[in-house]
Amino acid sequence: MDFYFGKIFDKAISLPMIPFFIEKLFERIPLARQRGCPPVPLELSKLPFGIDTLLASLRADRDQRTPDHVANRFAALGVYTFRMSILGTTNLVTADPRNIQAILASQFNDFGMDATRSTNLKTVLGRSIFAADASLDGDDSHPGMEFHHAFERMVAVLGTRVRLRSFYWLYGTRELCSCVDTLHAFVDSAITASDMAKKEGSSQALYDFLNVLHERCSGGDEEVREQVLGLLAARRDTTASLMSWKWYCLLRNPRVFAKLRSEIISTFGCSPDGPSVTMTFASLKECTYLQHVLSETLRLHSVVPFNSRRALRDTILPMGGGPDGKSPIFIPEETEVNFSTHVLHRRKDLWGEEDADDFVPERWEKKRGAASAAWHFVPFNGGPRICIGQQLALTEAGYVLVRMLQRYDAVKGLDVDLTRDWHNFTVVCSPGSPVNRNQAVLCQLKLA
Repeated sequence: MDFYFGKIFDKAISLPMIPFFIEKLFERIPLARQRGCPPVPLELSKLPFGIDTLLASLRADRDQRTPDHVANRFAALGVYTFRMSILGTTNLVTADPRNIQAILASQFNDFGMDATRSTNLKTVLGRSIFAADASLDGDDSHPGMEFHHAFERMVAVLGTRVRLRSFYWLYGTRELCSCVDTLHAFVDSAITASDMAKKEGSSQALYDFLNVLHERCSGGDEEVREQVLGLLAARRDTTASLMSWKWYCLLRNPRVFAKLRSEIISTFGCSPDGPSVTMTFASLKECTYLQHVLSETLRLHSVVPFNSRRALRDTILPMGGGPDGKSPIFIPEETEVNFSTHVLHRRKDLWGEEDADDFVPERWEKKRGAASAAWHFVPFNGGPRICIGQQLALTEAGYVLVRMLQRYDAVKGLDVDLTRDWHNFTVVCSPGSPVNRNQAVLCQLKLA
């Protein structure tokens, strides 16, 4: 009952609305009982409005351990679905594959983008897929460097604002607006150049993506700009993060590095310039140990370790209710449901009690445990909103790794802490440096 009571009175801000919310409360409690939905375990807070929960999350972010902090919260409760109250809003948090499957696929129409997240991201990304529920049928003065610096600060500010939830507007608004101006100016100049080339007939491109956007976007140049920035957000840091975690895992696991390089040399040759198997999408896929290394990297280090959806109507998720977490749960309309692939991908009951936290690409050869089960491994989400760029990202990561291991036969970390993972978590998650959180992890490669 507490869950439904909390959800109702989260919204009861004005006194005239209280009778309406009380009526909704007494409608939902019998409905939940009728459908066999017991209460969901609650994560208790010591301070009002879950202030201590928020502060703990911000401290974890400062210490570059946000994903592990969330995993510890699950472990402390001993369940994989719980509810929490923070800043006046009661949310659900889950790492159960059946719930994630329901949210992303089998009950897709019951869930949409979280309203707070959508409003926050629309500041930069407008009507792009990241921020909208659409129908799913060199030189520091160089403009490119200005765009790069603005993009870096934008994702950092948005990352903090996402963690502040409905109070996102308290942080970084002025800086974000400055970043937006720089990003918009850069993209607008590209759109203008494309338009001029088209009018003058000087464009030699067989396919101009900006022209396609102009044809498809009813919102004119403004929507074209938003779609371009949305694609950059989806494409830029995510693939870079995968490549970074890939090297992070290899430099901590010399055995895997040696085995992978041996397979690459036997398949593609020892020199990018010499005779070898042609590098194609198919030949990369057929290099099985390479694919297992990429899968294991994504399992241990989700590029996007947390995600969320909002219930569009009263609905039910299959797991999480009752003391044992095995009963269905009633989800009132407007409830924010958060899910963690970081926790899901490291569950010992799914991936093995002995080595769930270890980097073992061989588990994918034997399809051991959860490696053989759908919805236990969802680095690119699933269902209608599955990442459309997943094969491109895997192909790029595989291609770069093959080319580098053809040239280098050893790697050493220069500032890697072997005792724990450091997570530089903004909108995506990448390896953090224990020396300086504003710089990348450094490694040294040895020429073959």
